[in-house]
Amino acid sequence: MKSKQAESTLLAIIIQGGQQGVGNQLLSEAEESGITTECFTDHNCQTIWEVCKSTEAKGRPVEETEILTSAQAKGMD
Repeated sequence: MKSKQAESTLLAIIIQGGQQGVGNQLLSEAEESGITTECFTDHNCQTIWEVCKSTEAKGRPVEETEILTSAQAKGMD
Protein backbone atom coordinates (compact mmCIF):
# COMPACT_ATOMS: atom_id res chain seq x y z
CA MET A 1 0.00 0.00 0.00
CA LYS A 2 1.29 3.45 -0.82
CA SER A 3 2.47 5.64 2.02
CA LYS A 4 0.02 8.48 1.32
CA GLN A 5 -2.97 6.13 1.47
CA ALA A 6 -1.66 4.57 4.68
CA GLU A 7 -1.10 7.99 6.23
CA SER A 8 -4.60 9.13 5.25
CA THR A 9 -6.06 6.00 6.83
CA LEU A 10 -4.07 6.61 10.00
CA LEU A 11 -5.38 10.16 10.27
CA ALA A 12 -8.94 8.91 9.77
CA ILE A 13 -8.49 6.37 12.55
CA ILE A 14 -7.31 9.04 14.94
CA ILE A 15 -9.69 11.84 14.04
CA GLN A 16 -12.89 10.00 13.13
CA GLY A 17 -12.29 7.19 15.57
CA GLY A 18 -11.88 9.50 18.51
CA GLN A 19 -14.89 11.61 17.58
CA GLN A 20 -17.19 8.69 16.85
CA GLY A 21 -15.80 6.07 19.23
CA VAL A 22 -15.00 3.67 16.39
CA GLY A 23 -11.19 3.89 16.36
CA ASN A 24 -10.70 0.20 17.13
CA GLN A 25 -13.01 -0.81 14.29
CA LEU A 26 -11.21 1.50 11.86
CA LEU A 27 -7.85 0.12 12.99
CA SER A 28 -9.01 -3.46 12.39
CA GLU A 29 -10.29 -2.55 8.93
CA ALA A 30 -6.99 -0.85 8.10
CA GLU A 31 -5.03 -3.93 9.19
CA GLU A 32 -7.31 -6.17 7.12
CA SER A 33 -6.63 -4.00 4.08
CA GLY A 34 -2.91 -4.63 4.51
CA ILE A 35 -1.62 -1.58 6.33
CA THR A 36 1.46 -2.32 8.44
CA THR A 37 4.13 -0.19 10.09
CA GLU A 38 6.26 -0.56 6.95
CA CYS A 39 3.59 1.26 4.91
CA PHE A 40 4.59 4.53 6.55
CA THR A 41 7.66 6.44 5.44
CA ASP A 42 7.37 9.06 8.17
CA HIS A 43 8.77 8.08 11.58
CA ASN A 44 5.98 9.93 13.42
CA CYS A 45 3.33 8.00 11.50
CA GLN A 46 5.11 4.73 12.30
CA THR A 47 5.10 5.68 16.00
CA ILE A 48 1.42 6.62 15.97
CA TRP A 49 0.50 3.39 14.15
CA GLU A 50 2.36 1.32 16.75
CA VAL A 51 0.71 3.25 19.60
CA CYS A 52 -2.72 2.62 18.04
CA LYS A 53 -2.02 -1.10 17.77
CA SER A 54 -0.62 -1.26 21.31
CA THR A 55 -3.63 0.59 22.70
CA GLU A 56 -6.02 -1.76 20.94
CA ALA A 57 -4.08 -4.82 22.16
CA LYS A 58 -4.56 -3.59 25.73
CA GLY A 59 -8.32 -3.51 25.16
CA ARG A 60 -8.48 0.26 25.37
CA PRO A 61 -10.32 2.50 22.92
CA VAL A 62 -8.25 4.03 20.15
CA GLU A 63 -8.99 7.70 20.80
CA GLU A 64 -7.27 10.85 19.59
CA THR A 65 -6.12 12.27 22.92
CA GLU A 66 -4.65 9.08 24.32
CA ILE A 67 -2.92 8.18 21.04
CA LEU A 68 -1.26 11.56 20.62
CA THR A 69 -0.23 11.76 24.28
CA SER A 70 1.29 8.27 24.16
CA ALA A 71 3.04 8.96 20.84
CA GLN A 72 4.57 12.16 22.20
CA ALA A 73 5.81 10.26 25.25
CA LYS A 74 7.56 7.84 22.88
CA GLY A 75 9.48 10.70 21.30
CA MET A 76 7.29 11.74 18.39
CA ASP A 77 8.52 14.97 16.81
